[in-house]
Amino acid sequence: MVSHIFHATITVSQEIAYKWRTSLYLIASASAEFFADILLCPFEAVKVRIQTQPGWARTLREGMPKLHGEEGIMGYVRSPCFFGCRLASWVWF
Repeated sequence: MVSHIFHATITVSQEIAYKWRTSLYLIASASAEFFADILLCPFEAVKVRIQTQPGWARTLREGMPKLHGEEGIMGYVRSPCFFGCRLASWVWF
């Protein structure tokens, strides 16, 4: 009896997942991008600083402690919305 209920539940869940697969892919992709943006934000902040201020640092290894020394921890997350908005269009299409 329990195995029949379990099998029916899995079948219904698979049918629903198949029916809504595009929405599920979109949600999964958006959530992955959200967490990736949070983790990559410090590296992006240093990369942008290196690109926009010539001579500030030559490498990421040199720029990370320099940014932390100049602005503290908030220097890494100065504009996380910018990084998220910049990559958001790739998530949707």
